[in-house]
Formats: sequence, C-alpha cells, structure tokens
Amino acid sequence: MEKACIVLLGDISPSVAVALIEQADKHRSKQLIEKCFEVIDAETDGALSADSLTRLTKESLKRVVERSQLSPSDEIMIFRAVCAWAEAECARQGDNSPTPEKKRQVLGDVFNAVRFPTMSVEEFGEVGRCKLINCKFFLKLPHYLFGSIISIVK
Repeated sequence: MEKACIVLLGDISPSVAVALIEQADKHRSKQLIEKCFEVIDAETDGALSADSLTRLTKESLKRVVERSQLSPSDEIMIFRAVCAWAEAECARQGDNSPTPEKKRQVLGDVFNAVRFPTMSVEEFGEVGRCKLINCKFFLKLPHYLFGSIISIVK
C-alpha cells in the first residue's frame, strides 16, 4: 500500500503533498515524507499558497517553511504563508479578529523561519504594513544584514 501511494505521489498537486505530510509522519513513512517534500520543493509557490498549509500543526508548518530547498518566486511567499496559518490557528482557537500580537504569539519560533534578509525592499515594506514585527526588530535588522557583510570585508 505504501509503495502504491508513493508511486501515485508523482502526479499530485502541492496542496495534496502538504496535506499528506502529517499522515506520512504519523505512519512513519520516510519514503512518503521525502516524496511529499520533493513535490513541495519543486512547486514551492503552490505549496505555500495551499489551503492545506493552514491546517497543518505548528510543528509541521515549521518543517515546511524552514526547508532550505524551498524556492518561492518571491521571499514574501513564506511570510504570507505563515501569516495565513496564524490567522487560521487563531480562528481555531476562537479568535476571529486576532491582533498582530496574538498572531505572533501563535506563530512562536515559526516566525524565525521567514527569510527576511533575502526579501526585496518592497517585500519588506509589506511585512511592515502587517504589523507583525515590532520597531525593535526593524532597528536590529540593518545590523544583522550589514554586520555579516562587515565581517566578510574585514
């Protein structure tokens, strides 16, 4: 059965691959997990915008967005995906009008998987308008970005 499922995964959508991650994990199918991630990595934009992503557990979401193999067309796609998940998680908890602080709270360390340093200025502007990042973070970002450049130059 497992082998038949893995063969079928060659033709599935990124949305289905995302939805299957937790089931594959639950059944401890390493092959199935690998195949799901192959589809997600190859079709990152579809996976990140899939409705099924908003239904993942926090741990599974983190596994998806932390992957270095993800290749979104724009880095903002990862940010939008975690925001959509946070909105859905707040709704599951009964909060249909969550504050930015509540969204950050439910995201926890998943928020750290967003690749802010690789975003364009325009994308980072969108991040700022969402108010999920406080002023303190904005002030630290240039030091983070340019600190690594300065250490290379030295």
